[in-house]
Amino acid sequence: MICKRWAMFKTSHRGSRDRNDDFVDEQRFYLNHRLIYVLVACDGVGGQPAGDQCAQAVGRKVLELTKEYLGHRSTQGVLNETDARSIVNQLKTIDINGVPQESATTLALAIFDPKGGMIAIWAGDSRVYLLDASGELQQMTEDHHNKAGHLTSCIAGGGQVRGEIAYRFVPFSKRPCAIAVTTDGVHGSCQPDEPRQYALRQYALRHYLFYCISQKLPHEEFLKETLPVFLRDDDSDNFSMVIYYYRLSNRRIRLIAPDLIEEK
Repeated sequence: MICKRWAMFKTSHRGSRDRNDDFVDEQRFYLNHRLIYVLVACDGVGGQPAGDQCAQAVGRKVLELTKEYLGHRSTQGVLNETDARSIVNQLKTIDINGVPQESATTLALAIFDPKGGMIAIWAGDSRVYLLDASGELQQMTEDHHNKAGHLTSCIAGGGQVRGEIAYRFVPFSKRPCAIAVTTDGVHGSCQPDEPRQYALRQYALRHYLFYCISQKLPHEEFLKETLPVFLRDDDSDNFSMVIYYYRLSNRRIRLIAPDLIEEK
C-alpha cells in the first residue's frame, strides 16, 4: 500500500513448516479526515490446534475493532495514551466464533498517527519496532516469556486473553524512518543491530530496514524475495513482517550509514 510519502508492505512465509500459522496485515483508517496507519501481526501458538485460524480470526477482529474505535472517537486531537488504554480494554472482551477455544495466538499491533505518535499493543512475543528519526532501532514491546522461555500471554480461540495485553504510547518530536511489526520467526533469527563490519545478511534487523529504505522498497515482491535471504534461509519457523516507512527517509539513511546499504 503506497501513498505519496508513506508506504506499507507485508510478507508472510511458512518456512519449512507444513502450514503458515502467521497472519500479518496493514490498513489505513480515517480519524476526523486524516489517515491513521495500522499494522498487525499474529502468530498461532505452536502445539495448539488451528493456530492459523486463530491468528487470522484474531488479527481481523483487532483491525475491525480498531477501525470502529477510530470511527467513534469524539475528539479531533492526536492519538494518546488514553486511546491506548481504551483500545486495550476493548481487546480484552473480543468475541470470536468458529475457532477452537483451545487454540491461541500472539498479537502485535502498531497504530501510527503521523500527527503525534504511535501506540504499540501486544500479547506474547510478536514485536513492534520503531526506526526513529536518528536511525536507531527501538523495540517497542517486551516479550511475554517466563524464565523457561514459555509464553505467558496470548489470545485464545474464542477471544479470551490468557495473561495480559500490554501497551505503550510513544510521542514523536520528529518523523520516524520506519515502523516494523514481526513474528518471532523474524526476530528469533536475528539481532536488532550488529557492528558495522557485518554484512547485510548477518542477522542485523536494523541493517535490513536500512537496506529496504535505501532501495525505496519498490513493491511487495521485493520484501518477499529479500527477507528469506536476510534470514539466511533459517526457515525452521513461519516468518512474517509488515513495514511502514517514510519514503523520503532514503536520503537520511544514506547519510547515517552509507556503508550498510550497499547490496551484498
